[in-house]
Amino acid sequence: MGLSIGPFHFQRMMVFIDGTYLRACLKEFFGRDEINIFALGWMLRNELGHFGMTHSDLVRIYYYDGATDPRNDAARRKAEDLYFDRIRRMEYCEVRLGRLIPTAEGPRPKGVDVRLAIDMVAKASDGQYDTAVLLTGDDDFADVATEVRDSGKRVYGAYFGGAISDRLLNCFDRRKELRQEDLGPLMLPPASTPGSAVS
Repeated sequence: MGLSIGPFHFQRMMVFIDGTYLRACLKEFFGRDEINIFALGWMLRNELGHFGMTHSDLVRIYYYDGATDPRNDAARRKAEDLYFDRIRRMEYCEVRLGRLIPTAEGPRPKGVDVRLAIDMVAKASDGQYDTAVLLTGDDDFADVATEVRDSGKRVYGAYFGGAISDRLLNCFDRRKELRQEDLGPLMLPPASTPGSAVS
C-alpha cells in the first residue's frame, strides 16, 4: 500500500529486467552490453514513476539472466561471472540466474523467464510493491502483466522499439521506449578494465 505525505502519494516500485533481452538490444546499439543497472532502474523510476501527486519509491531492481555455460572457455566464463558480480554490487540490485539443463547439444539455460514471472506475480500477491516496471519485449510476458494488473497493481513497460510484441505493449499502463541517446550515458567501461566503476 502506498504512503501519503502531505499532498504527495508515494508508491513502492520494483523493476524486473529480462537480462537476455536487454543485453541483446544493447549490443545492437553499442556493440557491447555493460550498463549501470542501478542507473537504468533509477532512470525508469524517474521517468515512469512520477505523475501528478504520485511519486515512486524504488524498492529493488531484479535482473534475470541465464547461468554461465560451463562449455565456454575460461576467459568467457570469467567475463560472464564478472558481469553478474558487477550488478550484484550495485545498489538495490539483485541478480537471479536460470539453471542449466543437459541436452544433446550440451547444457542450455532454462527457467529464466519463469523465474521472472513467478517473482513478479508472487511479489504482487504478497503486496511487496504497488508498481512494477517490466523491461522486456517477450510476448510471453503479456499474460504475466495482465495477471499483475488484475491484482490491482500498475505495470509499466520499458522496451526497445521494434523489439516488442504488440500484445505485450498493449498490457502496460505506462510505456517508455529505450533509445540510444537515453542509454549512452549509462554505459560502463568493460568490467575487466582496472579501476572501472561499479555504480
